[in-house]
Amino acid sequence: MTRAFVFYSACGEFENATFEAFLPPERCQPNSLLDLDTREAVESHPQLGASWEGFMLSQIQTVVGARTDQCFFWATHAGAELDLLIASGTRRLGFEIKRTATPRVTRSLRSAINTLKLERVWIIHAGSESFPLAQDVEAVAASRILEDLAEAVL
Repeated sequence: MTRAFVFYSACGEFENATFEAFLPPERCQPNSLLDLDTREAVESHPQLGASWEGFMLSQIQTVVGARTDQCFFWATHAGAELDLLIASGTRRLGFEIKRTATPRVTRSLRSAINTLKLERVWIIHAGSESFPLAQDVEAVAASRILEDLAEAVL
């Protein structure tokens, strides 16, 4: 197979679950192989960010061992949002997915931490290193989620 670039839908396996509101149904694309010949074509495709975010959401859910009914998207009318809230018993864990190598703590993330009383937050990013960003906020390289999300396992 010469074309091995696969885009993972941001809705994918979540479309009938808690993440139903993650993207409006009209923006959900079925998983498919796209006619992209090069890495540059993939990286410049308009669906790259949403596709990568959807893929990372499913990976986090698997690594942490969260059931679908424990996973939520959170947003306010003012625009603050959190890509993934995992609520299990008294634990509330937050996850942001950023397709950047230089993640940062935003006002939106601070709002989520304070409003939801999050125990800990991980920003999953496209860089190669994991590092602390603030108290109880860690930037985790996507390639290291198995190792670096160990304390999030339910």
